[in-house]
Order: sequence, then structure tokens, then C-alpha cells
Amino acid sequence: MRSRYVVWGYGRSWIVHKVGASGCIVWCSEWMSSRADACNELQRLEARAAQEQRQ
Repeated sequence: MRSRYVVWGYGRSWIVHKVGASGCIVWCSEWMSSRADACNELQRLEARAAQEQRQ
């Protein structure tokens, strides 16, 4: 299994985690105040990862 990104919400705050192949969190973004902001960040990170994989 490859690493993947997930959006986590806690209360009114949202964060993006990168989860490694072992299931452990290997990176996290800064907390964001809206789910939309976190989802936009998730899309940006996934697009960048896909671009890097094509190179």
C-alpha cells in the first residue's frame, strides 16, 4: 500500500494527514478553519503527488 492523504476534522478545525504504508501519520498540514480549505489542500497535495509520480 502506498501513502495517502486524509482529511481529519476535530470540532471546528480541519487538518490534512499523510498516512504512510504502515498506517502511521508521516506528515500533517497546519490546522484550517473550514473543511473546504482542508479539501482544497488535499486536492493540491494529491495533484502534486500524481505529477511527481509521472516524472
